[in-house]
Amino acid sequence: MIGPVWSAGTRACLVLGLLVALFAAYRWIAPIDIPSPDGPLYRCGSGLWPAGDPLSRSVCGRQSEDRQLQSGFLAGAAVIIMFGGAFAFGDLRRRPRRAPHSTPRLDEPPAGHEAAPAVGPEPAPPAGGEPAPASDGG
Repeated sequence: MIGPVWSAGTRACLVLGLLVALFAAYRWIAPIDIPSPDGPLYRCGSGLWPAGDPLSRSVCGRQSEDRQLQSGFLAGAAVIIMFGGAFAFGDLRRRPRRAPHSTPRLDEPPAGHEAAPAVGPEPAPPAGGEPAPASDGG
């Protein structure tokens, strides 16, 4: 699917978008640790599993909600990067637009063809009424 069908810009945007999506998933799942005044870290859960007890809520504040918001914005940015890159750069099968065909004029030969010889009456003999001398083949 990512082979020679997609242009280089589209492939780069797809890879970048996937990396941003992975970072969004990491920010959503990674644990939130806050250093306490005594030295050890206090676990505040994560964006996926926020801490539920009242002590954790008072110590951690809105850390879990902030992580959820960050993950959501990163996921949205990943989608915009991937679809925006595909829209901007497109695939290799897309061809440039051509000018619409115009109706050919009847008094002009078609493009690429030489004009056909005119068909009409025989030319008139030279003035004076004498026929033109015949060539002797030499």
